[in-house]
Amino acid sequence: VSNGVDLLMGYSRHDKYCSYFQKTFSNYSEKLIAVPFGYSDRFKNYIDFRSRLTKCIAMGSVNPMEMKDYDVVNYREVANFFPSEKWMHKFRRDLVINVDSFGTNLDSMLPVFPQYKDFRYNIVEKFNEYKMFVSCESIYNFPPAKYFEGLACGSVLICSDHECNKDLQLLDGVNCIMYIQNNLNDFRDKLTYYVENHELLPDIQLEGLKLAVNSFSHKQIANNLIKETEYMFTSR
Repeated sequence: VSNGVDLLMGYSRHDKYCSYFQKTFSNYSEKLIAVPFGYSDRFKNYIDFRSRLTKCIAMGSVNPMEMKDYDVVNYREVANFFPSEKWMHKFRRDLVINVDSFGTNLDSMLPVFPQYKDFRYNIVEKFNEYKMFVSCESIYNFPPAKYFEGLACGSVLICSDHECNKDLQLLDGVNCIMYIQNNLNDFRDKLTYYVENHELLPDIQLEGLKLAVNSFSHKQIANNLIKETEYMFTSR
């Protein structure tokens, strides 16, 4: 504010969906440009969908709220803001704890505490190996990069029904599969249904891939950002 900043950019509409942002950056309500992560050129769809495993792969970091090896103020500040939360990625943590309850329908590449992240596998290969994938929006409620990367690799996204996902034109049963946010039982029910009715997946996969290619390449995101910022400044 003191430096005269008029607008902020973020991964999503944090002024609508993130309570931490709403408190900390209250001066920037309605002054935020949502810029989704998108995907880079290395994320490609190269394995025929019919030959992939008819199950779901879970991937992503599983960060606790207090990461002792990251001595920076913002992690401590956020942990203090969410005193009842132990995990930044609490749904992913639930998947780690309950992975055995999914039987053969779910494979997990999620790190197990005290490990936070796992870079030992080729993420593009994993997306192409599975028909479905899942991650989560974290307590900040924004779509992570993996959503766009997985779609671009031709895997079907299973995400929550949070509005931050719907803002991206993600539609349940059309170009993705949605479950009630943070509801492990609903996620399990949806996954079981689509494993048992996997003939429904190819149409969803095709629409999800189309959405990614048309809207979420880095080039397309940059073009949209240019248009949006031009409009915001010329209309003031």
